[in-house]
Amino acid sequence: MRNPTRLPPSGCLVLILWVASVSAYGQATQAPAAGKKPSTPAAAAKKPAAAKKPASKARSAKTSRSRKTVSRPTAPSAERIRQVQQALAASGHYRQEPTGRLDAATAAALSSFQKANGLEPTGKLNAWTLRKLEQFGLPRSSRPAPAIQAHITTQ
Repeated sequence: MRNPTRLPPSGCLVLILWVASVSAYGQATQAPAAGKKPSTPAAAAKKPAAAKKPASKARSAKTSRSRKTVSRPTAPSAERIRQVQQALAASGHYRQEPTGRLDAATAAALSSFQKANGLEPTGKLNAWTLRKLEQFGLPRSSRPAPAIQAHITTQ
C-alpha cells in the first residue's frame, strides 16, 4: 500500500525547482546594500538604480499628479474665538469679558464645558465641542462641517 504523505519522485522534483526559482527571484529583485558585494552573479550584472537614465517627463508628471493635497485645519479667527467665549459665558463656564484670544482662561472654560457635557476635557476646540456650543448661541461656521458632526445627536 502507498503512503499518502509521501510525494512521488516527480512531485519532489517540481517542488525543489519551484523553491529554487522563488529563492532566485527573491535574490535578483533585492538591491545589494551600499558597500556590500552582490551575492549572486545575476545581482552583480544588475546596474544600481542611480546609474539608470533619469525618468521621463511623463513619468515624473504622473507621480506629481497622483499626490493628494491634504488641507490642514486653520486656527480660528479672533472673531470666532470671541463667539466661542460668548457661548461659553452663556453656558456659565466663562466668567470674563470675551477677548478673542485663546488664552488659559478660555482653555479652562472649554475643559470645564467639555467635562460637563460628556466630552473629553481637552481644553481645545474640536467639532464635538463646537456642536455642543451651538446650543448656547454659537453661530455655525461658514466652512463646511466635518464628517464627524453627522454622528452627533443634539438633546
